[in-house]
Amino acid sequence: MDVRIFKNETTSGDDYYFTLATAFGEQKGWLAIGSGTHMEDALMFVIYPTIENEGLFLTTRTTIKHYPPHILQYATPIVEVQETKVENLTNIMKWTCYGCNMWSGSKFDSSAESQPFIFARNYEQIATSRNSPKVLQQHDVYGVLFFDLLHANGDLKEQPASPSIDLTSLDVEIADISDSTHKMTAHQAHGIIMCLAFGAILPFGVLAIRWKPLASFTKHWVIQLLFTVTEFLGAFIGWRKSIANGGIRNLNDPHKIFGMVITAVLSFQIFLGYLHHRQYLAKMRETYSLAPLKLGKYHKYFGRCVFVGGAINVCIGFRKGHHTPSYYCDEKKKSKYTVLVTGMGAFPKDPGNEAGGHYSEDNNASHLITKLLPSKLAPFSEYNSTALEIEILNPTSGPGCAVKSEYGYVRKYCKELWESYGNKIDFIIHLGMADGWEWYTLERSAWKEGTVKSVDEGNGRMSEPLEYYMPPDDVGETSKDLSGPCPWGETVPNQLWAVSGIDVDRIAQQTEQALNLKSEREGNGKIEVRPHPDAGNYICGFISYESFAQAFVNRYSAKAIFCHVPGWQDEERLETGRDFVCHLIGQLATQ
Repeated sequence: MDVRIFKNETTSGDDYYFTLATAFGEQKGWLAIGSGTHMEDALMFVIYPTIENEGLFLTTRTTIKHYPPHILQYATPIVEVQETKVENLTNIMKWTCYGCNMWSGSKFDSSAESQPFIFARNYEQIATSRNSPKVLQQHDVYGVLFFDLLHANGDLKEQPASPSIDLTSLDVEIADISDSTHKMTAHQAHGIIMCLAFGAILPFGVLAIRWKPLASFTKHWVIQLLFTVTEFLGAFIGWRKSIANGGIRNLNDPHKIFGMVITAVLSFQIFLGYLHHRQYLAKMRETYSLAPLKLGKYHKYFGRCVFVGGAINVCIGFRKGHHTPSYYCDEKKKSKYTVLVTGMGAFPKDPGNEAGGHYSEDNNASHLITKLLPSKLAPFSEYNSTALEIEILNPTSGPGCAVKSEYGYVRKYCKELWESYGNKIDFIIHLGMADGWEWYTLERSAWKEGTVKSVDEGNGRMSEPLEYYMPPDDVGETSKDLSGPCPWGETVPNQLWAVSGIDVDRIAQQTEQALNLKSEREGNGKIEVRPHPDAGNYICGFISYESFAQAFVNRYSAKAIFCHVPGWQDEERLETGRDFVCHLIGQLATQ
């Protein structure tokens, strides 16, 4: 593999020109290269042949944690395949990643002398067409490569051709894939050895000491010596593989740390057993007593700790190694992702001023956008890059069905909404209109009634300190007119955050990128999607807090967020609003 970098002054980004040479036996399997040292947030280039021998194809993917990577449909950077061919039984692909260093996940550092790239290879998965595989099977081998990118860019004034690779200098071997899949990997060897050590040898060593006294000790120490050698061998294989795949920083997950602790305790246990045996022999010579010694009790207790700890860590290792992968089970159980969207209805233009005018339900862009939403987003489609079908529930889109801009109605509505859907769907998106704004927002939080603070009115403008939810609603009432005390006591925080565990700022950035790719292709201007501190001190903020509080207090599984949309009502920009909501849903589904 080779790479060249062109600093594009027009886009202020770094364009990466890749060339890769590899071999695919029997037209199956895949090869992936990605940024960084871990799968999470990496920009991955997945290359695969098809069983129909149509050539090589490339998809760009990413993932969170260690889930199967999903395809990126609309996201920067843009990736284009320049050439694919076969020479000397070797597949060659050349592709360009425009503005690669602008990727928001694991960074491409164009000035790094040792930039890490993860790689992975699967030998058996079959792609039937250029649009598959949609879900990648687990890799057979993987590791980390390091590239000198500092000297890959130089002083290029023009866009370079993709770098070439001298195939005569390569020792290319076409392996028999049917045999290669049976080769044991270091991780498999590590797991088998540790299972043997803690599941068979160690228990036999414990039982041996309880056999006939004349032979029990000899059997015990011989078996435990075998266990120790086996455990140390398995630990060494695991340690060496981890170091090879990312250096000492790769020894930082619980399974590895726990394993190193167990190995250290085992080393002390061996020394403790030796001391106990010497003390036992000395006492027996002096007193001819076979009574247990205090040191022997310590040796026994430490042995139990090693056995239990090792058994637990073997189970952790199985889970980590995907022998019992939870996400495969989840994919079988979960066939779709469900999102519910609400839009707001009529409200006064200038709350408290009857002469200020009034927005009807059909003047509220948030309600008009809900009318345009599809009922489903198909897997691997324009808006949905996941393998799950996304269902969109849209209860407020009909005439007279929009959420009323009344404090009392909103409190009751949120309670009934969460009781009906809180544990049945994945996400609730509340939409509201901010007339005069020319951008979409994802609101990070909402505040409890009675809060007094300044309000962010957009573009950094802050109001004077105000008490929240005091502007009169559509029937002239404020939060002070609500019947009964506030249901959210002192145990509910004054500020509640949207979608706990999800980076709202990053979702806003990704949604904006997806929107603008389509907008730029159609020659339209840039569309802004901003993260915003909170949903405000009026009905939008009130429905946000009521919704978040229902989820917080009742521990519902669904999550919620509030979004403001501009007051645009022309057909073209309402369709942009629809695209905003659909792209947002697609981004949320990947989290």
